[in-house]
Amino acid sequence: MPDADKEDAVVVAVTRDDKIYLGQNQISMADLGPKVADLLRNKTEKQIFNRADARSQYGTVMDANRRRAHRGVDSGLLTDRAEQPLRQLPLPPSRTVSWRTGA
Repeated sequence: MPDADKEDAVVVAVTRDDKIYLGQNQISMADLGPKVADLLRNKTEKQIFNRADARSQYGTVMDANRRRAHRGVDSGLLTDRAEQPLRQLPLPPSRTVSWRTGA
């Protein structure tokens, strides 16, 4: 997403140790919503980009997403390309399930 590289892009990041960053500044989870709102207030294009370390806690990432959510704001998820292709996981064995219904 090239817009995420712009100088004035609003990027929210969650690190592997669950610290929250808005741009280059570490902030508390409680301050995230108001700070994002301040940054978006005078922008014509209201976009937020989310970045999370693969080892960060899922709950922290989701909490950050909830706190920074605003109506009318586009949101994108920034990802890194995998260094190696993902390997195909084996599928579990198939099971046939049957049941009868009483008539």
